[in-house]
Amino acid sequence: MTSAAYLSREGKKVLLFEKNSECGGLVNTFTRDGFHFDAGVRALINAGIILPMLKDLGIQLEVVKSQVSLGIENEILHIENLDSLISYRELLVKLFPES
Repeated sequence: MTSAAYLSREGKKVLLFEKNSECGGLVNTFTRDGFHFDAGVRALINAGIILPMLKDLGIQLEVVKSQVSLGIENEILHIENLDSLISYRELLVKLFPES
């Protein structure tokens, strides 16, 4: 899709084929049991590729930061940064001391 957008912008005639039933590749949403899940876009934004490309193509997109949370049994841990891994380890040791 990216190549097609750039080629089209340069005046080239483009025909885009999609192998899946919906376009978007890693940047899509899937539904399971009535819940909608965003797939892949977080990693692409964090890679620093998507936002500069959209800006270059003149596409404005509102981005909302999505917090990562991890639930184990009755405990929920919010992943904020790499230091959260220490909290994750402590939670695992507390819940599964024999492991």
